[in-house]
Amino acid sequence: MNSAHPPNSPQRGVYGESSCVTATLLAQRGHSSMITPAEVPGGTGLTIGVGFDTLADPTFDWDAFANLLERAGAAGVALQVGRPELLLFPWNAHRDEWAPGVSADYDPVARALGALASIEADLEITLVIEVTAPRHIQREPASAGVFADGASSEQLPSISSLARGKFGADLVALCREVSDRYQPARISLTSLILEASFGDSDRELFSKMTGLRDFPRDEAGRADTLDPLVVAWRTQLLTELIAQCASVTLPGTLIDIEMRVNWDDPGADRAESGHAYAAVLDTGNAITLWDSFGLNDEPPTYSAQLADGLAARFGVGERERITISIGLWGRLGDTAGATISPFDLRIAIENTWGRVGHIGVTPASLIGAEHWRVLAELRESRVGL
Repeated sequence: MNSAHPPNSPQRGVYGESSCVTATLLAQRGHSSMITPAEVPGGTGLTIGVGFDTLADPTFDWDAFANLLERAGAAGVALQVGRPELLLFPWNAHRDEWAPGVSADYDPVARALGALASIEADLEITLVIEVTAPRHIQREPASAGVFADGASSEQLPSISSLARGKFGADLVALCREVSDRYQPARISLTSLILEASFGDSDRELFSKMTGLRDFPRDEAGRADTLDPLVVAWRTQLLTELIAQCASVTLPGTLIDIEMRVNWDDPGADRAESGHAYAAVLDTGNAITLWDSFGLNDEPPTYSAQLADGLAARFGVGERERITISIGLWGRLGDTAGATISPFDLRIAIENTWGRVGHIGVTPASLIGAEHWRVLAELRESRVGL
């Protein structure tokens, strides 16, 4: 769990209801694009992602970490604070969900924020909430998400449980508590992957919202995850969840949705995961894109292709609210702890800097001395880094 965007995580989410999915679909088809290769006017900020395990570690040297952030010219830090059923801070109303080591006298989140406050630069703080529900699903098996082939997820809650159930209500309440308690600039929802959205309760919700009796299906009888009506339905539920979270947070707090990238068409949505970039940006909130090119056996030049694809779709105002998060994980099957090389990290950052509002590097636990050296050199060689 030591990652800001776990390399192999399932998930999903949504909140709310309406009967205008068809209208949403038509609006999406008419969404205008803009080819604007210009740099974002506010410049790019470097954000370092800190995973759950690092934040939970009572021996982690936050003062040393703060010094590394200063040398790298970091503008922000994203801290993964848990999920509704596993909290890295002492929320008295939910004592049964406290993670091991958390107590009334020990708040790992507050400890980290206290150390980071010593940095001269005004860091933008993002607190990351993971939207998985393994414990909740164990207690309530009917809330498990169901994939298009009928298989149940052990991690992902159903869309209906997010839109109408306890897990969704708990998620929104957690956003409120995190905002009130710590006042972060952003609250990020990670692992919100909407692929397991085809169970019986989901079908009932789909029917209620569209008037159709069942999901569109392919020749094999499986739910068609890419049918335009299914895509529009999940997109509507995603934006309604964002609205719910935004309504309970302090004014000015951005809701940041972490999303998968499209490896075949850089800059395009990942519709099968329910990840519609424009729809989220149109709410005035933010997206973080999982650019784990090493894990997916892609070259570091993929990051430039991603930036090009985003520039072809979005104007600079929208791209200011996009983060390209470079995952340091190496290829699957490599030795434990394998990472992309410092050289590849340099290429990825140099080719995307100035194209979006933030470049992320994650997780902090995999940033080696040579990676930090590259970040510091880039700061020295580029204005603003």
